Amino acid sequence: DVYKRQSSSALKMLATGRYIFRSLAGLCREANNDEATMVQTLSVLVSRSLAGKVSGKNGVRWHITEKGRRVLESQM
Repeated sequence: DVYKRQSSSALKMLATGRYIFRSLAGLCREANNDEATMVQTLSVLVSRSLAGKVSGKNGVRWHITEKGRRVLESQM
C-alpha cells in the first residue's frame, strides 16, 4: 500500500538524517515528493505518535519519536 511505503520511508528519513529536526522542504527534496504528499504522510505519522512537529524561529520542523524508532526497528 502506497501510504504504508511513504510512511515507512518518511520515518527512515527522520531517523537517519544528519539533523534531528527536519524541514518540510528538506524532507521533500530527499524523498523526491511534493509538499502536499509529504504533509499528509507526516500528519499520519504525528497522529500515530510516530513523529513529532515543533514550531521554532526557523519555522516548522519534524522529528521521529521514541515510538517511531521502536516501530522502525521492528520493521527491520
